[in-house]
Amino acid sequence: MAKRIENGEARPTHEEIAGRARAIYEKSGRLPGRDLDNWLQAEAELRGNHKNSATQRPERREPASAPSRSPAVSEGTRQTTSRSS
Repeated sequence: MAKRIENGEARPTHEEIAGRARAIYEKSGRLPGRDLDNWLQAEAELRGNHKNSATQRPERREPASAPSRSPAVSEGTRQTTSRSS
């Protein structure tokens, strides 16, 4: 099957998505009931791959002046667990 072109972008074929979904299924230990999740993950991965290869644009980066995100958790949002003695 030929690649589909939508809005000027190449889209992965059904066969490409099915093959990638199968690989995800096998890599995850062949967990049953995750068909849709595997398919959607495969489609998203392949769309990202096709988008990058079709346009060959550099990845977007945040401007140098953008505030950095701190991994620290603020006191107001920290969750605590109770310990039983």
